This record gives sequence, structure tokens and C-alpha cells, in this order.
Amino acid sequence: MTAKVRGAWAGWAPLADALGEAVAAADPQVDAVTWITTPTRRARRRDGDHARRLAAVSATALGVPLVCLLAADEQPGGGDLYRARSSLPGSRLLLVDDVITTGATALRAATALRQAGADAVHLAVVARAGSHPLAGDATAATSSRSVPDGSTPTARS
Repeated sequence: MTAKVRGAWAGWAPLADALGEAVAAADPQVDAVTWITTPTRRARRRDGDHARRLAAVSATALGVPLVCLLAADEQPGGGDLYRARSSLPGSRLLLVDDVITTGATALRAATALRQAGADAVHLAVVARAGSHPLAGDATAATSSRSVPDGSTPTARS
């Protein structure tokens, strides 16, 4: 938590490396890597967007571009609102975040990407702190969950 809130960036490098290795081993067939964007005001308080740093290592491990595809707005009462920055017809994406707890944030972000036209959204996280179905079984490499537009993003843990 210190790394996330107080900018202790040295701790992120080994986590990013481990995530990159796991993602490369899973070999998702993706066109690009993106991340669950932190709203600007919160990113400034944290001295950056930690999920972007994690995603950059995964993009390098997969040999695909790192692209900022989501915009995020803080909502009163919590739960950031995500929207795709552009149309994404037929794209296959890896969505990266640090931790999945309830799965609500990942689901909102994946839904925004799917509504913009992405064919597949794979999720990679450093840690899981909950039992939401989007996070999958602790022993499973892949699980899926329908999102509101009727599509099914694939989650990798």
C-alpha cells in the first residue's frame, strides 16, 4: 500500500517483472497492452500512475505496443467512470492493473473497451484480494464473465 499511496516506486520493479514474466508465459494473443487509468488528480497525489508502470513491462514482455486507451473520471461516492479514448474495432487487448478486489473496477474498464469495439479483453493483475468471479479460481489461468453489453471479456490472473 505504501508504494501505491506514497510513491515508493522501488517496490514496483520486481512486481512488474514478475507480472511481465507471467503474462509472457500465458501468451495471450493481443494487439496492445493498456492499463486501468488512474484519474489525473489521484495520479498527481500518488506521483504517477502505477498501473501504467506495470503495463509497460508487460507490453515489452509481449512485444506489443503500450497504449493509453482509457480515460478515467472520479465519481462522487467512489467508483471511477471509464471511457475508451477511441474506437477499437476488432482489437485484442491486455488490460493491466495492480490488484483486483471486487472486480468492479476491472469490469467497468473492460466494459468500456468492449463497448468501443474490442473483440477480447484479457486482464492481468499483480495481486488478488477478493473472490469476485472476474478474478477466477486461484488455480485457474483463465476465467470469463459477461459484461453488460453481452460480450465476454477474458480474465487472466
